[in-house]
Amino acid sequence: MGNKVIGLVGVGAAALMMSAGIAVAGAGDECCANAERLQQENDLLRAQLEAKQDVQEEAPLLDIPGDLSANAAFSTDYSFRGISQTDNGPALSAGLDWSHETGFYLGTWLSNVDFSGSSPELEVDIYGGYAWDWDEVALDLGVIYYHYANVNEAPGANEIDYVEFVGSAGRAFGPVDATLGVAISPDYTSESGFYAYPNLTLGTEMPGAEWLSFGANIGYSFIDEEEDLGIADYLDYGVSVSALVEDLVTLSAGYYGTNLDDDECLNPGAGVFGVAGGNDRACDGRVIGSVSVAY
Repeated sequence: MGNKVIGLVGVGAAALMMSAGIAVAGAGDECCANAERLQQENDLLRAQLEAKQDVQEEAPLLDIPGDLSANAAFSTDYSFRGISQTDNGPALSAGLDWSHETGFYLGTWLSNVDFSGSSPELEVDIYGGYAWDWDEVALDLGVIYYHYANVNEAPGANEIDYVEFVGSAGRAFGPVDATLGVAISPDYTSESGFYAYPNLTLGTEMPGAEWLSFGANIGYSFIDEEEDLGIADYLDYGVSVSALVEDLVTLSAGYYGTNLDDDECLNPGAGVFGVAGGNDRACDGRVIGSVSVAY
């Protein structure tokens, strides 16, 4: 298509010269000037057509505003607020996120879980929110829906899916990034009533080796209906070290746990965890390793 149009432009230029009474040979300076101008216009049109073709060839199949990113990870355990969600076993997880320059974002994340012996059991999180900067503070408000698929609930058991409203404020203090957050659920998992989780996260990079970072977190779970969940209010903590390799791959290792004793952890017969008789090791301090890929 481009060559045909360019050819027509050349023919049109010649026709224009002839209609104006300009001789191709021996026309003098005026002839040469007009011919040179027409050639420049011809070259400009050719360049515009070629540039348009290049843009059309490079255009993505899906012209979605904003940025898409994906992640996947393998971990020796899936710890959520200090408590194992996989019966102290390994976990595979993956996520997909979309963010816009205005600050809005949406995403989903999933992982295998092991609560009641069903196979396979799956946690699917769907979330969205708005993030923005105020002076030197990074603010974030969002909502998360936690869905648990194929969990073998007993007839008449309490609903384990739930919704949380989350917010955080983060700021850098020298080399340390600090984030103070809170999660609130009007009716927490296993219909255990109002739940609140204030937490603090710290992170820093090794000076001169930014590929190596360190993190720490601490939080406290306030549970309204403790008997429905099978655990009392508790504190959780974690410390970790992460190494970025090959730009996309991160290796991490950390120590995570709670202040719950064995006889206080996932009391058998109560809550969703009690379906399988409970797991008194799920709240113990333990080392967890992971390898993750983000793109």
